[in-house]
Amino acid sequence: LGMDEAEVGAALDGMFRVLDKGEKGCITIDDLLQLQATRQMTPKQVERIFSVADKDNDGKITKEQFVQSVRHSRFFNDALQLFTKLDKDGSGALSRDEVIEHLASGFLAGVSPTPQEVVESMMRRGDTDHDQKLNLKEFLILLVRVDHHLPILHALAKTKGEAVYGLPSMQSYQNLGKVAVDIVNFDGLAAVSTSSTTHKVMRTLFCGAVAGMMAKSAIAPFMRIKLLFQVTDRPFSLQSAWGLATGLVRNEGVSSLWRGNSAVLVRTMPYVSIHFLAHDMAEDALRERPGDNLSATRKFAAGAFAGVTGTVCTYPLDLIRARLAVGPTYSWTTLVKDIYGQWGLGGFYRGLTV
Repeated sequence: LGMDEAEVGAALDGMFRVLDKGEKGCITIDDLLQLQATRQMTPKQVERIFSVADKDNDGKITKEQFVQSVRHSRFFNDALQLFTKLDKDGSGALSRDEVIEHLASGFLAGVSPTPQEVVESMMRRGDTDHDQKLNLKEFLILLVRVDHHLPILHALAKTKGEAVYGLPSMQSYQNLGKVAVDIVNFDGLAAVSTSSTTHKVMRTLFCGAVAGMMAKSAIAPFMRIKLLFQVTDRPFSLQSAWGLATGLVRNEGVSSLWRGNSAVLVRTMPYVSIHFLAHDMAEDALRERPGDNLSATRKFAAGAFAGVTGTVCTYPLDLIRARLAVGPTYSWTTLVKDIYGQWGLGGFYRGLTV
């Protein structure tokens, strides 16, 4: 197709690096299992695809094996033809005007998305060097990402686009109109995914705060009675505890059972929120694939990480609460100034290692 061999080589190298997790210099079966396209496939189907490209059966696909598989694939041939058709000036890169002109000539004329919307999506998700153009490498990687790496799996399995090994049939990449719609949809889903991640974080923090508040408020009367027994010599019994509680209500009102609860909530709400969020993040990081069940060891590690993170982030609040409970009468601001004046920022973490 008259393409510069150096550009083709760079494009193939870029596609190889997308799959080569950890820059090992080869692609393993675990690399393929991390792809979104393989999540609905059985491990045996993925192994079958892998074995077709792994000709020497050494458990890895080398760069040479990858290049040979992709260069002779239907996807690569279609994509090169489409790129050549769009690159009217032969510059080796697609400009905004070239893509818009091609789309407006009939592919997306007068329909949604508009050619301008398509170009914006292509540049936003594909223009990694931010030069407002798409070179061959950027163009091919964009197509692969948009189709969830299915073109690469078809290439490795030498399917010629047919539905085998658990793979769905592959579309033609010569029709820019169909590809353009997929790119816009992918761009929209990526934006929603980013928004969803932010929403998940905020929801976790909020739910943690509400759960912590309700739990602590529910047991606050029992904690109040417990503390009163701890600071007096009165022997504990259920009868005496009931008598103490009714006496508090009779003399000071029902709200007296929750005295001091606001100070507890100041520390508990952020602690539980951060603990929930850290635990979810740790579990996600420890899963090899989304949805996998964690072993007991990894669950323990996630819980430990969440506990340490929550404690470190909220320890200053816990220290201030403890000082207010056992020390002379202070206001929050006075106590904060006192601690900072004596020990600096480190003063807020005195006793943390204990």
